[in-house]
Amino acid sequence: MKIVLQQNFAVSIDTPGEKEFIEIQEKLYSGIARPDTEITAKLPSVGMTNPDHIIFPGIRAINDNSGLVKSMVEAEKEGADAIVVNCWFDPGVETTRQVIDTPVVGICETSLHLASTMGSKLAVITSQPEFIPTMEEQIHHYRMTPRVIDQKPVRATELGVADEFEAILNGNYDPICQDFIQIADGCIADGAEVIICGCALLAPLLTLAGLNDVKGVPVINPVSVGIKWAEMLVDLRNLGLPIISRKGMYLSPGPGAAEALLNTILR
Repeated sequence: MKIVLQQNFAVSIDTPGEKEFIEIQEKLYSGIARPDTEITAKLPSVGMTNPDHIIFPGIRAINDNSGLVKSMVEAEKEGADAIVVNCWFDPGVETTRQVIDTPVVGICETSLHLASTMGSKLAVITSQPEFIPTMEEQIHHYRMTPRVIDQKPVRATELGVADEFEAILNGNYDPICQDFIQIADGCIADGAEVIICGCALLAPLLTLAGLNDVKGVPVINPVSVGIKWAEMLVDLRNLGLPIISRKGMYLSPGPGAAEALLNTILR
């Protein structure tokens, strides 16, 4: 089984920290996946190149429905059995589901649903305060608002994305973990029974450091969940079972739609 871990920046692999981040992801998640599952990280060929732009919802929206959709359509043509989008914003997920038949997994959607089976009240910890409004809106979009804590269901660490890249380069994850634990303690005090790491950059650092719970409260790596979810969807499809509805939200334009998009809108 081939699972593509779709990245959301069209950055060069030579960008400081990017090669190391890709290597960390592929090694970590290959160990989490089944032995017969191949995990390959894929950078989009076009789209956002400046990581600082991720805090702007408008720029993200343009990137999500152009460069990312194009990359995932290409991934299907290249033989991917499933695609996991490596960002808690679930960029391009719903759009791409409409135009390709390969399973497309959003790590926000899947981690929220899994967390809801593990405890009554959830909280999300992300890497930048600028992410919070969009993430709160995502929780509402996925109809999970009743399952999150009442006060500040999404919170940000003190250390941010730049610090996480620095940790990737120097291999010291302790400050990142201590910062996360401090924020998690506040979530737990406010009623959280499960905590989701709402950042695909932060999540593997916590997992590599062995931070899987705080005071008995599970900490969910959403990318790990997305990969296992993707394996399940492929298994179900191989059994001849449907994995998506083509009525309503994911109504498909039909055969050839993806190729037509590549030749027109997504050129």
